Amino acid sequence: MASELGVQTIQHTNGTDALVIGSDGSVLAPNQPLVSVRAENAGATSGSSVVPWNIEDIDRGGDFASNVFTAPVSGDYMVNAHVLYDNGTALTSHLVLQKDTGSGFSSYTDAYTQKSSGEYSGVALVCIVNLNSGDKIRLWNEFGTVYGGGGNYHSLCIYLLP
Repeated sequence: MASELGVQTIQHTNGTDALVIGSDGSVLAPNQPLVSVRAENAGATSGSSVVPWNIEDIDRGGDFASNVFTAPVSGDYMVNAHVLYDNGTALTSHLVLQKDTGSGFSSYTDAYTQKSSGEYSGVALVCIVNLNSGDKIRLWNEFGTVYGGGGNYHSLCIYLLP
């Protein structure tokens, strides 16, 4: 014999909604870690530097500070990043996702592009990274010049996968 459980909201012991189940079957986790940041007029940065983010659209949980995301809980996180590189003379643009598990940042994965002198280039980096609570990740510009002018040319989204 099958059992039915009629639940609309599952709450944490502190009274906040931990999980909401809609009548259409949708499941919402209102406190799921989520970051969406952009850079606009952040200033150009050249090789061996952290990619700067100056606009926080979403920082659910307050886990993003000083251009670094700190995992609040252990799990698999989706990382989507796009950075526009300037039209200078550097022919290679190299974007690196760095991870710090407690002993300093080191390269985790990277993406790069080749271009002709005088051309802009966009570099996209999409990956899933397993993080333990307290691990940190950031985007690092290994070489090339990140475009620092106006417009929404850079974005970074990080979220915990269910």
